Amino acid sequence: MTDKLIEVSEPFPKLLPHLKVFIEHVNQNITDKGSLRDLFKDFQSCDIIISAFALGFKSSIKHYDCTEEELVLLAHIFTGFEGMGGVLSSIMCDMRDNDYEGAVRDLTALVEQLRETEGYLDKFTDIRNSKPKLSEHKNIDTILKAGYAVVEGRRDWEFLVDSLELVRDSFDKMTSCNELPGDLEIYYEALDNLMRSCEEQNLESLPECLEAFKNASNVFMEHYKLGGSAAVRGEVKIPMGWNCVMCGMHFDSYVPVCPKCKARIPENNFDEAIECSENELPGSIQNIMYCIEEMFDGNDASEALYENLAQLSAEVEQLKAIYARLPESYFEGGGANTEVLIMSREALESGFEKLDHSIAVLYNLNETSNEELSAALSEMVEGIGQTRQLSGIEV
Repeated sequence: MTDKLIEVSEPFPKLLPHLKVFIEHVNQNITDKGSLRDLFKDFQSCDIIISAFALGFKSSIKHYDCTEEELVLLAHIFTGFEGMGGVLSSIMCDMRDNDYEGAVRDLTALVEQLRETEGYLDKFTDIRNSKPKLSEHKNIDTILKAGYAVVEGRRDWEFLVDSLELVRDSFDKMTSCNELPGDLEIYYEALDNLMRSCEEQNLESLPECLEAFKNASNVFMEHYKLGGSAAVRGEVKIPMGWNCVMCGMHFDSYVPVCPKCKARIPENNFDEAIECSENELPGSIQNIMYCIEEMFDGNDASEALYENLAQLSAEVEQLKAIYARLPESYFEGGGANTEVLIMSREALESGFEKLDHSIAVLYNLNETSNEELSAALSEMVEGIGQTRQLSGIEV
């Protein structure tokens, strides 16, 4: 039997850094004749990171116009993901049976498969990064490249339709407004024309629509100094209407009580719109979103993701402790002298449920679809909005 596993060192493995720790622990267990079952947490960390990376990578290339060379590399990369998944299943059986020899054999195979896959990923990333950008803003660049792929006959219209979904939410929000600022109005019109050209499959008008959309989006983004990803996700500030500070519900006109969470809405809060943008979110949530974007771009941010999830969990527990100590007066209005609104137990408890659920989903990315991930991130932001009033309270 092989007494020790092969050693791994920097810069490998970039994709699965926790594998070094797992191998060290397996080696120690072999020396001490301990139980491999005790290392399940190490195994689970490796399994989750690989699964999350594979999910993120597949999502990141969904709207990407690959060359023939890149398609060959992708075939190798996906084969690598499948191979690592199979080896991880074997390792789990080795741990269950406390099979040292099997664990050494399968972990060695995992290292070899991982090394090969990382090589293909590096080649793919180099080619992808070498291509000129049509826009400095990621999603705008993706849409423009998809459009020109249709113009040049490499892709069908469905490819552009899928890419335009990246800006669908922000477009729908703009259509609900009666009036838009000048630069945003120009951006809206250019996007509207591009969508119409796509719906009509008008190849003749498509190049002109793409150029107008490129110019309008770049001017708008530069003027408002917003990152492209934030703007197309619908986080552009549109100064119209108001939002409940407690649950985030939007109102076109003043109402004294929020119809959703029953919080009182003071009139003096309506001097300007109250919005919950990414820049106003707690640092842990901003970092979580950044980590997920990095993973979707094919970068390894899994360990940072779990660190920030742990930090957010601790912050939520602190908020729950504050909530548990609040006197009843905070929910009746008599003693909440420092609070603008009377608190709603229903809204706070709903916020905690959303936060707990969203954190649980993100801790299990290997079992999460893109739709579930999107819903979890929305729940996370909503949950923070509903529990925001607890921050800074001393009782």
